[in-house]
Amino acid sequence: MASRLQDERLGPTFGAMQIGTSLAVFLTGSATVQTWNYYRTYPEDSVYLKMLVAVVYALDTTHTMLVAYACYTYSILDFGDYAPLEHIILPSSASFILDGLVTFVVHTYYCFRVYHITQSRALMGSCWAMALVRLALSVLISATLISLGRWDTMWKDSMRSYVALMQCVGAAVDVLIAVCICSSLVRQRSGFKSSNTLIDRIVAFTLGSGLLTAVVAVAETITYLTMRNYIFMAFYTITAKLFTNSFLASLNERAYLRRDLENWCLDWTGLSISIRYFRNYPEDRLALRALVAIVLCIDMFHSAVLIRAVHQYTVEFFGDDQAAATLVWSLKMAAMMLGINISVVQMFFCLRVYLITRSLVLAVITTTLALARFVIHIRQMVTMFSATTLAVVTTSTFRWEVTSLLTVGAASDVLVAASICWALLRMRSDFASSDKLVDKLVAFTIGSGLMTSVVAVLEYLAIDGFAFALFFSILGKVFSVSLLASLNERKDSRRQLAAGRGPGSGKSSSNHVTIEMRRTHFTTHEDGSPRMFLAEGDDKLPTV
Repeated sequence: MASRLQDERLGPTFGAMQIGTSLAVFLTGSATVQTWNYYRTYPEDSVYLKMLVAVVYALDTTHTMLVAYACYTYSILDFGDYAPLEHIILPSSASFILDGLVTFVVHTYYCFRVYHITQSRALMGSCWAMALVRLALSVLISATLISLGRWDTMWKDSMRSYVALMQCVGAAVDVLIAVCICSSLVRQRSGFKSSNTLIDRIVAFTLGSGLLTAVVAVAETITYLTMRNYIFMAFYTITAKLFTNSFLASLNERAYLRRDLENWCLDWTGLSISIRYFRNYPEDRLALRALVAIVLCIDMFHSAVLIRAVHQYTVEFFGDDQAAATLVWSLKMAAMMLGINISVVQMFFCLRVYLITRSLVLAVITTTLALARFVIHIRQMVTMFSATTLAVVTTSTFRWEVTSLLTVGAASDVLVAASICWALLRMRSDFASSDKLVDKLVAFTIGSGLMTSVVAVLEYLAIDGFAFALFFSILGKVFSVSLLASLNERKDSRRQLAAGRGPGSGKSSSNHVTIEMRRTHFTTHEDGSPRMFLAEGDDKLPTV
């Protein structure tokens, strides 16, 4: 069997597993954001629901870690050895069990939702019975694979029947749950336009989340039954992630459904912070929206070429030590996109420094550091594009460039954070609500600034070997997330500010306090003493 794999291309086999692992890591990141949003937004939820979220997220994260470790074992620890590719290692076996558990837990949650919406025990029982059948088939498949321990077990007739039946039952459960919930909601339509619009959007959301998991299950079944390779594993690997994200998105949407039926819109926190920005801030200036789009495109291209580089080294160059020592173009492009992404985000925050501090000196210093980092990055790209092997990373020139790059970049990040925090702290007043908001913005700024600096320091400490590539891969993502999180934080700050103006919050509500933050100019209506004030009609909060 090893000779068969050695004569075949690994793209449709092990390469498909690797692509599925990359997608799984991405979806786990989305689930992490959703979990954070859930615990921050719904502290009043019952302890049982909070525990359920924790269990689902823990199972999903563990599943991702096992899949990633299995991929690492096959591609790195067993590099060049085709024989181990035929064996199912323990992390792979355990991932099959966790996939079934995650799916069953989420199905059980949706079965209870069916009962609460339809008040039909028969429908709930039918859905849960089918979910239980899927779990039993998943356990049976996992036990068979563990006992035999070889991937060629997947091509036995009995195993093909089990997998096809499991996926068909799972797809049927998803469709049945979605149909039950949607039909019940449609029957609740009334003559009020606002409530009908709300119901229509909930129905669309339910159909979308339910049909997505069903479509993936069908795609996995078709590729498994019609192709004698492991392409179906790319769909299998992300199945549990889709269920986790669907579950968390259904919980996180509640706050946005409760706010205002007349002007309701979904926050889409469950998809990504970039989509959340475009959905929630359509009134932002075209230049700012274009900047976000540019950063998003650069970040996505960086991820694509980085995945391509990993695929080349671990799949296309599998067993070829000479080819694995070359410096491929995709890795060069990944390094170039990383530097461009960081430079764009740093220039945005340099402009933020001037808008908040109104200090030309601080703005010039931070901009100079950002430009200096970009110049060093260009010099480093010249070194990399002129090299042909990975040995370039061990040269003194490359190390000097990386050291200078990280030092100047970290200095720029710290100075930007310190400048913004200094300006914010000067805005503190005697009003509890505004002071609380200032403290929150200061903590957020320090956290985002230190995160990028810490990653840069860790990359510098690992420069003696290839371990620095780990931090090199995520540094651009940290900058992108920092930019998008700072923009998305504005509505949360506005809601906190509005809640602080209620009775019993800080000073007397009779004091008419307003905030004008469009030009980061602060004053008050009454005594002129506070530097920060809150305006009922102006919610253009600064994003830090």
